[in-house]
Amino acid sequence: MANDLATIDFGVTYTPTEIKINNQELLKDQVKKYADKYKGWSVITEESVDGDKLVRTDLNRMKKSFDDKRKEIKGEYNKPLKKFESQVKDMTSIIDDVLGPLDEGIKKIEENQRQERKENVLGLIAEIAAGYNIDPAEVQFDPKWTNKSITKKKLTDQITDSVKLLQRQHKAYEINKRLIEEHCKIKKIDPAGWIAQLSNERDAAEIIDSIDQFLIDQEKQKIAEQKLAEAEKAKQEALQQKIGGKVINTETGEVVDDKPSEYTVSIKLTGTQAGIIQAMQQVNRFKDSFEVSTEVIEKMSEV
Repeated sequence: MANDLATIDFGVTYTPTEIKINNQELLKDQVKKYADKYKGWSVITEESVDGDKLVRTDLNRMKKSFDDKRKEIKGEYNKPLKKFESQVKDMTSIIDDVLGPLDEGIKKIEENQRQERKENVLGLIAEIAAGYNIDPAEVQFDPKWTNKSITKKKLTDQITDSVKLLQRQHKAYEINKRLIEEHCKIKKIDPAGWIAQLSNERDAAEIIDSIDQFLIDQEKQKIAEQKLAEAEKAKQEALQQKIGGKVINTETGEVVDDKPSEYTVSIKLTGTQAGIIQAMQQVNRFKDSFEVSTEVIEKMSEV
């Protein structure tokens, strides 16, 4: 489409206006001499304050006269500029009325084109990922892949690199998983919760160290709880005495039931799968120490 405006000479006639202060040097010299008379005038006394006020009034009057003249000249100087700006804004507003819808239409077309390129990229991702047995959804999409400037070769190379990285991560995961499973088998614990902790930042070596430390801490806790339970039991037995066929607590005088009543409590655990599994392992490991039994009422389900 030809641009008719290109044939119009958009020249602007502009004649710089000279602003000149008559007898500037003489005036400046007189002002300086007047100001020098009072330069360093800092000692104000009760006797001089009335005269000092008069000096201040004269200086302010002189300053205001200069500033008033500046404002007067500036107002006149800006009149043609304001008129010119108004004329330019009037013409640009006419262009904006057309430019807005035009710009919006172009952006819409460009977005459609970008979306089409994205679909093509997704297709290429699916094609490359299939060759490496990788789920295309795992490939992190890079917005730069939809740029018009990117070549097909560069795009293919970058997607292939991403897919190969995922493949290496999968292989590393499987190796780490097997190592954890073997270690848990030796230690006779459920590996599920520990495998769930695998990530690109945490490998089998770190998790195996955590397993060993967990078992050490668990054993220490078990021994401590057993000792505590034994001490409490010994204390209670020391306070009990059989009198007339009944067991009496010598400290409180209460009759101790040889067969205490049993109670049932239901606890709902909410958390990650790994956390719940570890908690249940703890309960099962120490239940005998507290002479309690456990029963799964309802299988684990996702919240």
